[in-house]
Amino acid sequence: MRLSINREIELLEKLKLQDSKAFSQLYTLYVKKIYAYALGILKSPSLAEDVTQDTFVKLWEHASSIKSDRSIQPFLFTIVRNLSLNVIKQASKQTFISDEMFSHVESQQENGLQYTERKQT
Repeated sequence: MRLSINREIELLEKLKLQDSKAFSQLYTLYVKKIYAYALGILKSPSLAEDVTQDTFVKLWEHASSIKSDRSIQPFLFTIVRNLSLNVIKQASKQTFISDEMFSHVESQQENGLQYTERKQT
């Protein structure tokens, strides 16, 4: 699902007024992209789900301060990156988080040819 920039700006204006339908539409539009980005950073599906949920909570909490003259995507990806980096930072202090991340890294290893083929499809 891809929205025109004008439609997205309209949804952002409604979101600023705490319109839950606008939030739901933005959620539907971006949840898969946000999850995939978080998963790429964290390598753990459960941690990526947590970061995805926290991203949309922050979107709702800060809706009134969002600039509605441009796409929300860069804003969301910045939130995901920062939350993911916070999780990695916590992982250095809490071993259960790093264990969760590394368990998925080992199972998702691929060689260079597999990576190239995946990126080309």
